[in-house]
Amino acid sequence: MSDALPVEFRLASTFLAHNNDVKQVLATDVNMLLTCSRDESIKGWRNDGIYDPEGTKQLMSYTPSPPMAINSLEFVEYRGTQFIFGGRKDGSIVIYEGNNTVPFLILKGHNQNVCCLHVNRKYSFLVSGGWDHNAIIWSLDAIVAGNSTDYLKLVGHAHSVWAINSFDDQADSVLTGSADRTVKQWQGDQLVRTFSAHNDVVRSIVILNDGNFLTGCNDGKLRVYNREIEKPVHVVCTQPEEYIYGCSLLKSESLPLVAVAMETGVIEIYTFGSDLAPVFVTSVQIAASSAWSVAFMPNEDVAIAGSDGYVYIFTTNPTRAAPEAIMEEYSVRMANYIAERTEIQAKMLAQQEAPEVNIKVTLDDAGRALDLKYRKGTDPAIAAETFIRANGLPLSYLNEIVDYIKANVPEAARYDAVKHAKTHAESTREVVGNVVNGKKYDHIFDVKLDDGKMAKLTYNVGEDPQEAATRFVETYGLPISKIAQVANILRIQIPELVGFSPAGNVDPLTGGGSYSSAGSSANAGSGGSYADPLTGGGRYVPGSATQVVPNSCLPIDKQRPRGPLCPVNKFTVFADTPPAVAFDKLRTLNAAQDAPLSEEEISAIESIMRAPESEAIGTVIHYNSLEKALFNWEPVHLAPVVDALRLALLNAAFNAEYCDNRRHRIFERLVNILVSDPEIPVSVMILRAFANAANHPAGQALLQHDIPLISDLALKFLQHSNAKLQVAAAAVLTNIALILWTNTEIKKVAELGPREDAIRALIKAFEGGFTFDKMTEQSLILLLQAISTVMWGDQSVIRLAKNRNLMPFVNVIKDKVANDLGKSLARDIVEMLYAV
Repeated sequence: MSDALPVEFRLASTFLAHNNDVKQVLATDVNMLLTCSRDESIKGWRNDGIYDPEGTKQLMSYTPSPPMAINSLEFVEYRGTQFIFGGRKDGSIVIYEGNNTVPFLILKGHNQNVCCLHVNRKYSFLVSGGWDHNAIIWSLDAIVAGNSTDYLKLVGHAHSVWAINSFDDQADSVLTGSADRTVKQWQGDQLVRTFSAHNDVVRSIVILNDGNFLTGCNDGKLRVYNREIEKPVHVVCTQPEEYIYGCSLLKSESLPLVAVAMETGVIEIYTFGSDLAPVFVTSVQIAASSAWSVAFMPNEDVAIAGSDGYVYIFTTNPTRAAPEAIMEEYSVRMANYIAERTEIQAKMLAQQEAPEVNIKVTLDDAGRALDLKYRKGTDPAIAAETFIRANGLPLSYLNEIVDYIKANVPEAARYDAVKHAKTHAESTREVVGNVVNGKKYDHIFDVKLDDGKMAKLTYNVGEDPQEAATRFVETYGLPISKIAQVANILRIQIPELVGFSPAGNVDPLTGGGSYSSAGSSANAGSGGSYADPLTGGGRYVPGSATQVVPNSCLPIDKQRPRGPLCPVNKFTVFADTPPAVAFDKLRTLNAAQDAPLSEEEISAIESIMRAPESEAIGTVIHYNSLEKALFNWEPVHLAPVVDALRLALLNAAFNAEYCDNRRHRIFERLVNILVSDPEIPVSVMILRAFANAANHPAGQALLQHDIPLISDLALKFLQHSNAKLQVAAAAVLTNIALILWTNTEIKKVAELGPREDAIRALIKAFEGGFTFDKMTEQSLILLLQAISTVMWGDQSVIRLAKNRNLMPFVNVIKDKVANDLGKSLARDIVEMLYAV
């Protein structure tokens, strides 16, 4: 590279590397580029082959068994042997030696996804980071000797470890970046220092010189630190301010550069000033929604891993620029990508900025569409009245049309709340001075009464607002029913009372007791006997509470909406026992097999179908009989067998056996059947089995094994015209959402990775031409529940959903849902997106 500042990176090559997201691209110094993917493979590519459109690019492919997503890579040539490391979804690290496609060794120190790997060649160690909050230092000497138990565990982060690097001028000095928004420095397994000031997940760490290092964060900023100072010495905001997924350093003496890979497929190139402040140089755009990883190659070209399965190579060397045919093909792909994004963004922006909303309304069987216009910020009742008069409709339609406007336009739904707040602001003001009738108070407000007179509302810090309201009502001879209203004025006006909830079951508007089911003393401890509006089952309340607090008493948080549908409060399970005809069909199909089950085996499956909760079914004969039929029968015959599996997974012992001890084999079989597009009854039963698996811990772990894969399958079948298939698929998505929500809110093991995977899978399906037209009302509402619960309370996931333009799709669902609760939930999701 010349001494002149490079101003243009040109496309040199692009090739399809995997059939799913390329999670990492890794440049080596042995004429080879490595990639890994969610398609469960690691591949090696010839550096000199990737520039030749007709040449051989791929050197080798590794597919570890059991198959699962590979999310991180590392390479080292050590003691004359090349070693390739792959971090997998189950927490293991698979190691390959040279071209041998059989693993040399598997390291098992993490219990969740290994999302980053790093080798320090000078001090001969490997470091891994995972979703289990830990980093692990492994000895390369021990690995070469075949020892998988010689390691140090670095324990101290509160959330996933997403980034790792190490210093060469200090032995065993490691840096780890985490979803807890910190970077930690370790000496061996001892914590040395914690670096703060990140506003989101730390996704990348690059070592500079003289103890300095750079971090890339999901808040879209680059920060430069010195290891002796806990605060950054430089903070630079990237131009698009998107999530930063990876950084790569080019240690060129003429011009050191760092490449930054981001959401929306943007890669920015920076150099450094004399004080190490990052200086923007240029940027490139790939034709993919995410640039997951970036790496400088030995020839100083940039390799980029795309979410579309492609690897992109950019160069500043004109002699390596892509030929015209490749450029034309790439230009078409880029134009299509930009057009799609522009169209979505334009629709979203137009919807947000338009002062007036036009809603198509059909009032009669003839399907005649009428225009209902609403101007944002005005009373929806005015728009409803105008609509009624213009179309000669009865005035009795007024309330119904007002409700319809509020259900379709968030600004209209907020109108009453905004008006209420303005009214309070105008009628209530705090008085300067602190004495009323000779007595001192911390707060005194002038309040306009219904008759227009002014009254003094007094309050002392620490006082129950209910008592202060009672004093005010008694002083001015007001109705007792006004106590709750006055107490609410205090809560609105006084910062110390934000989120204050009165003791007991008190309705915040009326002051009276809130509704509790009969037997309140029993129900209070279990959260009451609320019913799920879709399943009719009891409301799931994690933990044990001493009292029921109505949602309306909780502090308002738009990122954490609460209601009967959100967050999902109960796993959806399918527990109905089969009718008698199912037993006959099981035996008939068994008789048609080339190697039928024995009478003992068929009876064992029947006992599962009759009494799935019985402890008697948790025996080897039951386990083996079901597995034998599952693997030996043709998929077309499997409906009664998978139906038995669906029930068996409700049994704790059976769930543990199949979802833990036999999980790889069973999971792979079920997925392979689903992928082959089996008959509808078989697909329904498999998806119901996945949903029922969530009823016990082992099944919950299985569903988290590969969230993108399971979500993709569920979303595929969710678009089918069969209502039962839709509900089964939607139940899988809501159950996964509840598992992730429980991990975060109840178990306090919040992880960005799984929730990020889930929301990406949903949006990716929507962007791929997802059709909502065939979906039933119940399925649409379950889908909204899944979306809202995955996003619930996680600012990073909400921001990702917003950046990926989730809002237009939610509005489409809202328009198709007639149920008021469903529309309200859709509005809650929109409010969540507006809140970040």
